[in-house]
Amino acid sequence: MFIIYKNLRSLWHCGWILILLIPFCTWCFASTQAKIAVIFSSDIDPYQQSFKGFKAFFAEESTNSLVSEYYLERQPPGLIIRQILTENPNLVLAIGPQATMLADKEINKIPLIFSMILSYREFNNSNFTGVYLDVPARIKLEYIKKILPDTERIGVIYSSTSDPVFNKILIECNEMKYKLISRKVNSGKEFKDAFKDISEVIDSFLMIPDTRVYFSQSVKYLLLEGIRKKLPVIGLSSSYTKAGAFASLESDYYESGKKAGTIALRIINGTKPISIEPIEPIEPDHIKLSINLLVAERLGILIPSHIIEESSEVFGK
Repeated sequence: MFIIYKNLRSLWHCGWILILLIPFCTWCFASTQAKIAVIFSSDIDPYQQSFKGFKAFFAEESTNSLVSEYYLERQPPGLIIRQILTENPNLVLAIGPQATMLADKEINKIPLIFSMILSYREFNNSNFTGVYLDVPARIKLEYIKKILPDTERIGVIYSSTSDPVFNKILIECNEMKYKLISRKVNSGKEFKDAFKDISEVIDSFLMIPDTRVYFSQSVKYLLLEGIRKKLPVIGLSSSYTKAGAFASLESDYYESGKKAGTIALRIINGTKPISIEPIEPIEPDHIKLSINLLVAERLGILIPSHIIEESSEVFGK
């Protein structure tokens, strides 16, 4: 009996010890923070909106994180990389194309997440995954059917860089009975001739993310010629619409940031980036339409009031 009583008494004491230790262990777990380094291509509002979405996801998941922010317009790239490698965070979030290219080139052993980049691209290491900003081809064509119902022939100019994007557009155009009129160029220097070649036989022009084709001069030429030839140009973001495109489609920056957060949490919990497929913005509620009423007027296009009301941004009022 004494032996049994002694064992029970020991168990009782052990139970109290465990109870006393629970708050301490919980505190230890809660104090463990995931270290995240964030590289911004610049301090523009869209990037900040994406970052807000990223932080909001972690807040909703009640996940502790210690975030370090680095801005390419404020610090030399080399210094940023050295600081990050010294910090050795759990992962690096690259926001924007310049930050993405830098991380891809200089960081090899830390998991990387890209965000706020438009197009598909090959990365130098298997540590990269993330969220694309470009809207899938199917959704773009559905919007064209909605805002430009008379369109039958769509023009596209692309290069080998954007082959994957072009191929998706071609497949969707065939399925939706659109005739795709395209020209493949080696660089933006060939853009003018390519556009002249197709502009007389298309009803609208669809821009696709390709830095080899689209830069300041080629975009300026396209927007001016689009108005002159009365061809509606569908751009890549509201900045293109504001500059003179008829309309643009883009994913919601805040929601894009939240999606990057879902990937980050999976990596923090042990999933390898190579096993995480990059995310595309496929939810209709997270797609933003911007339109330019002044351009529409010059093109002779009447936009229904319900489409104007549904648009996230309206220029030329």
